[in-house]
Amino acid sequence: MGRVTSQTVLALLSTVTLIVSDGTTVPDILTPPETYRVQVGSSLTLPCNTTNLGDLVLLWRQGSRIIFAGDIKVRRDSRFSKEGHSMRIERVEAKDNGEYTCEVETKDRNHPKSVVHKIVVLQSPHIQTSSSQHNLTVIKGSGVDLNCAATGNPPPSIIWTKRNRDLGGLKHRLSQSGRKLHLANITINHAGRYTCTADNGVGDPVSEDITLKVLYPPTVSAERAEVLGGEDCAVELVCNADGFPDPAVKWYLGTMKLVPTNNIVIVTTGRRNKITFLRFRFSESSTERLACIASSPLGSSIANFSVIGIPGQPVFTSNVSEVEPSRFQLSWESPTYSVILEQRLTYKQVKDENSPELLTYGENKLKIPNMQKQKLNCSGRLMPLRQKFHFLLDKLEPGTRYQATVESRNRHGWGLPSLAITFKTSHFTGIPS
Repeated sequence: MGRVTSQTVLALLSTVTLIVSDGTTVPDILTPPETYRVQVGSSLTLPCNTTNLGDLVLLWRQGSRIIFAGDIKVRRDSRFSKEGHSMRIERVEAKDNGEYTCEVETKDRNHPKSVVHKIVVLQSPHIQTSSSQHNLTVIKGSGVDLNCAATGNPPPSIIWTKRNRDLGGLKHRLSQSGRKLHLANITINHAGRYTCTADNGVGDPVSEDITLKVLYPPTVSAERAEVLGGEDCAVELVCNADGFPDPAVKWYLGTMKLVPTNNIVIVTTGRRNKITFLRFRFSESSTERLACIASSPLGSSIANFSVIGIPGQPVFTSNVSEVEPSRFQLSWESPTYSVILEQRLTYKQVKDENSPELLTYGENKLKIPNMQKQKLNCSGRLMPLRQKFHFLLDKLEPGTRYQATVESRNRHGWGLPSLAITFKTSHFTGIPS
């Protein structure tokens, strides 16, 4: 008999039989349990190395469902086959995910010999969003849930973005899994395109877009609520209307609805609504009231306008100067569409920090007729003409601070006074050098 090596001993130990008390041999399964992570479409062999099987039947099952009983194939699926005592699965599918048991019944039927393998079928993420979720319309102030029905193995993580930016600054709440985005007390800022992206490291991440539209009642505002106008002059009014659905905008002069004519041009560009009178006409009043009304099924909004015929507020120019002691040259511009008929200059002495004992005296008012009175041509003009005026104010006290305002009148009446201008006369009695 040859020499017994350690390798021989190990081989003998691997085939040794277990002897029960009545002298019979017991089968055993030498394969340890494993977890196999495979992708869909791949193939896999589940090992089951047994000893002392004899005439006992070896079973393969998925969960409680038997696949093989010995060499008899119970499950009618061509992808499953036997390789000795091992089982092979071709073209793995998602449904193959789960536990597989290789089992041999022993004399003790309550304790069969078995090994349990686990198959984890890796699946790239997939998002199934119903068509009703792709485009959602909600009313301002309400709430809504955006759902991202993402599947995959392992379960994918979900990231929500809005217009390719994170949700920072947007009031929201996420479910624990991240699959549900809850928006409460919805405002106009919530409207837009939301994207949910699912990623589990298997394949490429996938994304799905959800467009949220927010219904809200119209709002309308005037670009300039008060504008100057002139008889037979052009006048332009603009109102900006917002709302969803888009509101219908109508213009009114008093209670009369305005429509396009050869004298009235109405243009809408996005939210901007403009009405132009090529030749505006005043009624008996020097002010005409107009309105821009935006309406939708959710409500209406109004912006009021006034077209006034009186002059605008005069503005003193910077070249107010003392031409001689106690004589000041005042210059100003009066915006108007109609000829300025006269001006009213109001001036008074005011306290000076260098002479605090001086009290403020009463006002002096001077009416200054406009000697020019030329006819103004406002054809095609959308801005009022700024008529220029000069006046030499004399007989002023030396070394005294004065304050002056001016206002203008045309055929429609007096306009607002200018902002006050302050100047101080010199102490010289002669012409200053």
